Amino acid sequence: AAGTASSVGFRTLLIERAHNSTGPAGSEEGVEFHVGGDCTNAACVPSKAVRSIAKMAAASRKLGSDNKGLQRNSEGCRWLKLARQHSNEAVEKVRSREDPSRINAGPSLDLEFVRDCHFVSSHEMKLQCYDNSTWLLEEEAASNSNIEDMSIHNRTVSSRKILIATGASPAVPESLSRAAIDAGVPYY
Repeated sequence: AAGTASSVGFRTLLIERAHNSTGPAGSEEGVEFHVGGDCTNAACVPSKAVRSIAKMAAASRKLGSDNKGLQRNSEGCRWLKLARQHSNEAVEKVRSREDPSRINAGPSLDLEFVRDCHFVSSHEMKLQCYDNSTWLLEEEAASNSNIEDMSIHNRTVSSRKILIATGASPAVPESLSRAAIDAGVPYY
């Protein structure tokens, strides 16, 4: 949505939330600055990549072919490893197109990574932004041990029109969720 708005001449600010990256046992390791939100990083892209490998596995089993040694063997199924690898590669490919330094290069598109943001009126938002100099320098961001250590500045932005493109979560009707619980079937 931000790319389209800026391409037709609207001055556009893309706001992305920065996240703590976690290490072993949930320990904080630093900051992750990724554009694309859940679709790129956790939902659409990785799930479609995994689905494509699942289709290959099903076709391989149906045909009874070895498909380059990826069939189930005595060590177990290698399809899961291939699916994870393919998913990671697909996410990285999309992330490279959504790289912050490429996005910020446009004349009518700005990008801010925030710790927090909220509306203060119908036409104003208050942002707690990470310093742009920090998130553009990947090595420096990786060396910070905690998201709280990074420099933050407050910014208030205003506009006559604000487009909120957050993605969506599916709504499960209550009758279906009850039926799924009663049947012991997972639902999302």
